[in-house]
Amino acid sequence: MFLPTQGSENPIYFVEVQFQADGEIYSRLIAEICLYLRQNQPSNDWGAVVLYPNRNVDTGDIKHYRDFFTSGRVRRIYLDELGEAVSLPIGIATTKLVIATDDIAIAQARELIDRTSAIRCLVNHGK
Repeated sequence: MFLPTQGSENPIYFVEVQFQADGEIYSRLIAEICLYLRQNQPSNDWGAVVLYPNRNVDTGDIKHYRDFFTSGRVRRIYLDELGEAVSLPIGIATTKLVIATDDIAIAQARELIDRTSAIRCLVNHGK
């Protein structure tokens, strides 16, 4: 769960990382979100993201929860469909490392280090 800073109008984000098949993921996720909302009564809106390595792992039935998905309140992200790491924001590209083979992960991690070093250099020279 990612809570916004106090007094912020930003939403609360619930994030579920799911790397194995689980037919009950959506019933459990929605129940846990609703329990949190009931117990804490936050004034902030909320959203949820479920991260999967690929569509094959997404075995949950959304039948009873489809309104959460069609409204965009709950979203599914399949890491293997996000595109090439070089074109992604650094945080998302870093997340994709978990689904890469060892050789590819090492090469991509080096590229990400270079990207962050280049950004750091630009920021430091801009001072």
